[in-house]
Amino acid sequence: MRLGYGISSLAADKITGQKPDTKGLIDVYVVVREGADGRWGFASASWQKRTDLSTGEVELHGRTFNHSYAGANGSYGVRYGVERYYLPEGWGHAIEDVQRERKIDAVIAVSPSGDAQIRALKDNGHLLYQEPAY
Repeated sequence: MRLGYGISSLAADKITGQKPDTKGLIDVYVVVREGADGRWGFASASWQKRTDLSTGEVELHGRTFNHSYAGANGSYGVRYGVERYYLPEGWGHAIEDVQRERKIDAVIAVSPSGDAQIRALKDNGHLLYQEPAY
């Protein structure tokens, strides 16, 4: 199944730091923090990895997918490696049906380097699917 996030599109003027001079895909570092509703959302973004995170902030490492230019709307599309999620056969359609009706929350683990991995899917706090322990 395909998943989208509020941080999948970043306005160019919201990204701080010196933009790398490259013609290819660009690394971008996006900081999220937990909101009052329990969902995590955008706090800031930078072209360079930050070392000054506040308590309660998590930095994700993303990569632009519209290369070195902002799109027509002045924003960059960003991928974090958690936009596709593979479920056991028979699970996908049921969860996609729920996703059409309301938002599904992805529980994401983030490594110290900012790499993200989906650990579970939830619907209004109820577990829909969880990755098995390896």
